[in-house]
Amino acid sequence: MRRIELSNPIEENYPINVRVSLLVTLIFIIALFLLFPHYTPHPYKLKRVIVPIKMENIETQKISKVEEPPPVAKPKIAVAAKSDKEVEQQTIGKTTFDVNTPPPPKVDHFFRVYEQAPVLVSKPSAEYPEIAKKMGLEGKVFVQLDVDTTGIVVDAKIIKSSNEIFNQPALSAAKKLRFKPAQTRGMPIPVRIVWPIVFTLENQ
Repeated sequence: MRRIELSNPIEENYPINVRVSLLVTLIFIIALFLLFPHYTPHPYKLKRVIVPIKMENIETQKISKVEEPPPVAKPKIAVAAKSDKEVEQQTIGKTTFDVNTPPPPKVDHFFRVYEQAPVLVSKPSAEYPEIAKKMGLEGKVFVQLDVDTTGIVVDAKIIKSSNEIFNQPALSAAKKLRFKPAQTRGMPIPVRIVWPIVFTLENQ
């Protein structure tokens, strides 16, 4: 039986190929040195970009002189009158007040919760604005009322209004309302309530 041997030409010629490659490389390097004996490298330099700066002229603001307020006059010192005649020449304004109508009591706190609600006993009619009559306007104003222990409205404030033209007449009418005061445990208490005032043309 004949034995077949497979041969690889690359493996057989490997030593020769290595020697030839080294020789060619050496010749190439020597040729470079002979052709370029003095090579000077030129490194890359960054270019300096100059951006122009635009200067704006800002006008100087003129500061106006602030005028000082006039000096406060000094209070006059009381000087005793030299005679009774000089005292009589000084007039004093008249002060009038109604003794029969005492001022409403001052209340610091108004309740929103009560056992018995205040009852309206007097309801003056609100003045209907003439311009609203001519324009045919109707409205409704909700007024917050502070009612004291005697049933008198001591303060009124607009909460909501359909038209501002009715606000002032509603406030004037609200302050004239009179109530039987609210009660809690049989005692009158000051309360804060919201009262509607309606303006309708049918009642005019």
